[in-house]
Amino acid sequence: MKRLNQSLRKTLGAREWRLLVVVVAITFVLACINAYYFYVLKLRTALFWNLGLAMLPMVFAVPLVYTVKRGGLQWLAVLMGFLWLVFFPNAPYMLTDLVHLDLYTHFDATGAASQSVLPWLGLVHIELGVFLGCLYGLLSLYMLQSLVAKRFGKLVGWVFSGFVCALSGVAIYIGRFLRLNTWDIATRPLGLLKEIFGVLGRGMVKLSILFAFLTLVVYILFYATFSAAKNKEADEEMEFDPSKLAYCGLYCPQCSFLVACETRNMRHVANMPEKYARFRDMRFEELACGGCKGANNCGPCGIKDCAEQKSVAHCAACGRFPCETLLAFAADGVPHHAAALENLKTIRAVGGNGVV
Repeated sequence: MKRLNQSLRKTLGAREWRLLVVVVAITFVLACINAYYFYVLKLRTALFWNLGLAMLPMVFAVPLVYTVKRGGLQWLAVLMGFLWLVFFPNAPYMLTDLVHLDLYTHFDATGAASQSVLPWLGLVHIELGVFLGCLYGLLSLYMLQSLVAKRFGKLVGWVFSGFVCALSGVAIYIGRFLRLNTWDIATRPLGLLKEIFGVLGRGMVKLSILFAFLTLVVYILFYATFSAAKNKEADEEMEFDPSKLAYCGLYCPQCSFLVACETRNMRHVANMPEKYARFRDMRFEELACGGCKGANNCGPCGIKDCAEQKSVAHCAACGRFPCETLLAFAADGVPHHAAALENLKTIRAVGGNGVV
């Protein structure tokens, strides 16, 4: 169990995994409260049914991300991706469940706010259910957008999210006004299409656009908040390990070879410059690298030999820094080589964690 937890944490991302665990835990608590107060509050089981459906996008997103990052079966990734797309609208659909707030009377005959606990507990039940349901969908979309962006670029990632939100707008309309369900796609596809075409009109278009806009706005707010917090936490938690700083200024944890080994995704190596073509056909076991100061895979290196001969921790500690050899290395056209020189300049100036 511990090994599975560590694997999911590394594959999905530590912050994503923590948020998912917290949301699942709160959902479990809400389920217990729902069961206990069902007959007292007459809580709508439909809301909790909707929450269960809203969890499904995450159920499909986790194996999808895991399969893609680990280089697993392609057919499984395609299947999980299709199921995720079909069930995703169930999450933002829960935003419309706020219409059920009128089931509880929160004001007495005089118009003053009621101090009875039960109607307010019903309000909390609905709002918390809607919040949790949306979080499942938003987090799953964030994970998949990150996946798409890493492979095709940020612009394509946002186009993907925009398309999903637009599709969700139409699906929310179909679910709220036509009272159709996701599984109707499989059980009665022709009947589903007939009902949809039967209501095509300005009303459907306007409301679909409205729901799509709402979904996109909520997602953007989530994305901005989650990304900012994630980046800040990453900066705060990043621990600089001097032993992993190569003599030339490269920082091994930022190396594509190491990332490829950790994620078991050879794409990181495939995108490396042509001079590293020999690594592209290697297996993960052959690619394993212990870093510049260990059993590295960079091959013969004049910079390393020079630094070891002078017994310096890195080139920034050398009296001849920056030498002609290092300047030629930084100017060879490989982007991360230029970054390595900047690392050394920063370390030379301020010391400590100067990697960029």
